[in-house]
Amino acid sequence: MKSRHWFLIAILIIVSIAAGIWLYDNRPNTQEVGIEDTSPSPASPVSTAPPHSPVSPPSSPILPTPTQEVERVFPGFAGRIVFHSERSGNFDIYTMSGNDGTIARLTNNWARDIEPSWSPDGRKVVFASARDDPDGLELYVMNVDDGEQSRLTQSSGFDLGPQWSPDGSKIVYHSSRDGNFEIYVINSDGTNPLNLTNHSSSDTRPSWSPDGARIAFASNRGSDTDDIYIMNSDGSNPTRITDDPDNDTTPQWSPDGEQILFVTDRHGNADIYVMNSDGTDQRRLTSNQADDTSPIWADGGRKVVFSSIHDGDWELYIMNSDGSNQVRLTYSEGLDRFPAWSP
Repeated sequence: MKSRHWFLIAILIIVSIAAGIWLYDNRPNTQEVGIEDTSPSPASPVSTAPPHSPVSPPSSPILPTPTQEVERVFPGFAGRIVFHSERSGNFDIYTMSGNDGTIARLTNNWARDIEPSWSPDGRKVVFASARDDPDGLELYVMNVDDGEQSRLTQSSGFDLGPQWSPDGSKIVYHSSRDGNFEIYVINSDGTNPLNLTNHSSSDTRPSWSPDGARIAFASNRGSDTDDIYIMNSDGSNPTRITDDPDNDTTPQWSPDGEQILFVTDRHGNADIYVMNSDGTDQRRLTSNQADDTSPIWADGGRKVVFSSIHDGDWELYIMNSDGSNQVRLTYSEGLDRFPAWSP
């Protein structure tokens, strides 16, 4: 009996030792299962909190989450802007309402439709397109109300930068049809194209004076860079009014005929300037680090609308005629450029 008794005791001892070893080897691994390790470090005071009770972190002020929404307050103005944009994946012509910024698409063509300009009565838009000539650009006119479109020019080159004469009877533009860019004028029905400059240099970006008597344009005929010239509307008496070693281009007459906007890169990037119509008193209006281009007068000469890339993409902006209070008008992932103001 005694032998059997000690044998049972020995069995119980062996089973207890084995169970202890198993429990130790199979204890939870807090690093693997993500349970917080509450064991105090040697340098930390021993916590008096009950085991496994959650410990509240020290209180701290709640910081507001920064918002990524851009505030878009439309300034509002009396008038309409026509411009070209690739916001839909291809260059088309759009209009913007000055009242609330509503944007409407005027053309929907597989080819490029670019550089629009209003007729004096605001009922038509002339623009350049590659729809009938993938290797060039021709001029087209469109009724704004019903969208009817017709072709004005047929040449083997590029016809660009059209602007209506103040009386609506003619359209001035620049064309490479004779091998280099020249200033042309055509009747508003597309008849009688006439080369006004007939020069071996590059003559571009014509703009009518408000009385229709003169045309401002850019030319490199006097140097290796562009300067602003003025000629009579028949092409006679071209006169240079800027003389700078950098490029001066894209002139635009003010509604009263007293001033001319232009774009220059004399500061390393394109900026907008204004000067008297005789070339005196040249003043800088924009000084952004990125390019500001395509300026046009708006709101009777009190405002200037232009295109800029200084926010990372080509968008339209408006500012006072002295360069103050620059406000962004468009927000799109596509390029918005070459605005024109409705009369």
